[in-house]
Amino acid sequence: MKTLYLLTEDDSDSLFYEGCAQRVTGEGFTPVCRRMRKGSGIGAVRASLRIALGEVSRMAVGSGAHFLVAMDNDRAPHAQAADALPAEQRTRLSKADFHKTDRHAEILAALKTILGQDRAEWSVPVAVAIPVEMIESWLLLIACGGQAHELPRFARQDSERARRFHHPTPPPPQLKDRRDSVRAEEGFLDKDEWVLHLIFNKLEPVDLAKRSPSFGLFKQWLDSWPRASRVN
Repeated sequence: MKTLYLLTEDDSDSLFYEGCAQRVTGEGFTPVCRRMRKGSGIGAVRASLRIALGEVSRMAVGSGAHFLVAMDNDRAPHAQAADALPAEQRTRLSKADFHKTDRHAEILAALKTILGQDRAEWSVPVAVAIPVEMIESWLLLIACGGQAHELPRFARQDSERARRFHHPTPPPPQLKDRRDSVRAEEGFLDKDEWVLHLIFNKLEPVDLAKRSPSFGLFKQWLDSWPRASRVN
C-alpha cells in the first residue's frame, strides 16, 4: 500500500483528504498526518512545507510516498477557481481578508522552490487542495448538491466579518452553521463518521468537479498521480 503524507490544518481535514484521494485514484493509502505550523500568512505554510517534504524525502525507497497539502481559501483570491469571491465583492471584505494573496499560487511557488521548477521532475507525486472558501464548502456540496457559487463565504453567522460583509442585512447561516444543521438532520453526532459517510456513499468526484471549480483543480492534481485508476 502506498504512503500518503498529508499536511493539513486539522486532523479531521486529513481524514477527508485521504478519503478523497482514495475515491479519485481508486487506491488505498497508509496515511502520515502532519499539521501546518501555527502562524499567519504563507510564510508559515512555506516553513511547514519544507519540514514535511524533508520527512518525505527520508522515507524508505519503495514506500510509494505521495504528498498532499491542503489549506482553506478563506476569501483569498484564487485565479484558477471560478468559485472564488468575485473582485467586485472583495471590496466589502475586512482589511485582513482583502489583502490576502492567492494561496494556491503561493503554495505552488513554494513547492517549485523546494522540489524544482519542472513539476514533471518532482521526486514525489503532489496534490494541492484549496477549497473555496473552506472544507465545509465541499462537504455541503457533497451532502446537499447545488453549485459552489451559491454557498456562503464565512464560517459562522455571528462572526464580525460576516456581519460587516452583509451589512446592513443580517447574515444568513454560514458554512459551519449549515454543516452542523445538515449533519444533525442526517443523524450523525460524530463529525468524522459523517465525513466518512459522505466520502464513501455520496461523493462523485467527476460531478463535484463540475459544480466546484476549486475541487476540480484538486482533482486534476490527483488525476496526475502515476498508475492510479480513475473513478468515472
